[in-house]
Amino acid sequence: MCGIFGFLTFCTPLEREVILRRLVEGLQRLEYRGYDSAGLSFDSNGQPTVVKSRGNIAKLIEELDAVVEENGIDLKETIDTHVGIAH
Repeated sequence: MCGIFGFLTFCTPLEREVILRRLVEGLQRLEYRGYDSAGLSFDSNGQPTVVKSRGNIAKLIEELDAVVEENGIDLKETIDTHVGIAH
């Protein structure tokens, strides 16, 4: 089984950290979505950033933290319009 969670804002300023937290929380609420893999995609510097991991959501969070650090993604940046998806 797979669950998909999307999050879109339009003219609603939010920090990127809040956006990513909402995507992860959305997955966590899909408790029985399956646990073989997880991933998410979000806007970052005008391009989509894709994060994938095998295993549970905790593994995805570890991978997300690594991608944010490696790419110097500013979690405090405020974004007016955003789209993200997680599975």
